[in-house]
Amino acid sequence: MGLALCKRLCDEMNGRLWVESEAGHGSTFHVEVRVERFETEAAPDSRQAVLWTDDSMTTMLATRIIEKTGASVSSVASLEEQRQLPHLSATVVCVVDANVASADDLKSIRGLMPVARIIVLNGEAGRDGHEVADVVLSSPLKPADLRVALG
Repeated sequence: MGLALCKRLCDEMNGRLWVESEAGHGSTFHVEVRVERFETEAAPDSRQAVLWTDDSMTTMLATRIIEKTGASVSSVASLEEQRQLPHLSATVVCVVDANVASADDLKSIRGLMPVARIIVLNGEAGRDGHEVADVVLSSPLKPADLRVALG
């Protein structure tokens, strides 16, 4: 059944599939397809993260943890800086320190990054604005908690 599917795919791509077999030595299967090469505009990194905190230790720790997930990190000091980032709508995670972001800031971030996972650091459950967050982590920041929150 697998070879039948491969053959069908090759045929649909104007290619061919053949086998060379020798008794006692096994079989070799070959696939040949022609593809067109085309240039595309460089796509943004699919694993982008934004980090907004004013604490240098938290910045260093969170950056290391986020980068281990394969994401590139853009560190910002304000909502205005965040708005200036390229490819903001493609950002997959936003880590925000509750000590620097207001409830309105969090709501604005959700609007700017509708598909991003929003993680609030130094947060308190039930605090105004945290309903837009996917995860709220309390202080002190535990690396293991951030790793789990990043998914």
